[in-house]
Amino acid sequence: FASIQHAINVANENDSIFVSQGTYFENLLISERNISLRSIEGPDSTIIDGGGNDRVVHINYANSDSSYGHTIINGFTIRNGLWDASGAGINIYYGHLELRNSIIENNESTADVGGGVSVEYGNLYINESIIRDNKSKSGGGLAVREGSQVFVGESFIENNEVIQQGGGVFATGNSSLYFIREFE
Repeated sequence: FASIQHAINVANENDSIFVSQGTYFENLLISERNISLRSIEGPDSTIIDGGGNDRVVHINYANSDSSYGHTIINGFTIRNGLWDASGAGINIYYGHLELRNSIIENNESTADVGGGVSVEYGNLYINESIIRDNKSKSGGGLAVREGSQVFVGESFIENNEVIQQGGGVFATGNSSLYFIREFE
């Protein structure tokens, strides 16, 4: 496929998309089906770069037939998202994301929360990942918002910046955040 987004657009329900090494300058939208994005070579050599144009990955199942979409992202560096609302690196809205073996870095939410990752009305499982060097108003690394559950295992959230509060993590509303030793 010419782009990761093109592969997402034509994928069937529960398909896996395997991505070769390289830097992909894209801003991805995942919204209609449950899919798995997996790099072949890992996060050091497979990069999705938002180019400072938009969110890098936006997961939104609010208007989908799939009432609670399930996405897996495994083995990527996600960087250079720039957005004036929440979730410049990854934004999850009414979805479920498993984030594994990935690096979320150098993203900036200029007027809201979650420079690295923001989740609202969804679930997020983070394992063997690093969220670093992101910026936002609050929740520089990770923002856990209304109606969300986040589970963090064997990961680092480090060196993120904020204007107000929650440099690493900011949780608000009816949300839950769990740090666990290891996933099954």
